[in-house]
Amino acid sequence: MRSSTETLITALRVLAQEIHCEDGTAQAALSEAADRLEELDAIASTIGAKSNPGDCPVCGTMTVSWPSGSGEKWACGNCGTTGVIQ
Repeated sequence: MRSSTETLITALRVLAQEIHCEDGTAQAALSEAADRLEELDAIASTIGAKSNPGDCPVCGTMTVSWPSGSGEKWACGNCGTTGVIQ
């Protein structure tokens, strides 16, 4: 089972607070990873909201073969991106 993006972001932020190292590198890396994941999730949500059914969320082409139901895989014929319908 995969964790939600929000759960991963929260876990990274907790780890950044709980892990201690002398130079702070681990804390900084974990905190930055949480920030980047949060930014990417916002971008992905924006792309998904603007896309029409059949548009690839990565390259935006209309070459995606969308299956009919939840849990089925899809693929973009242009860039090769694949995913699963949620």
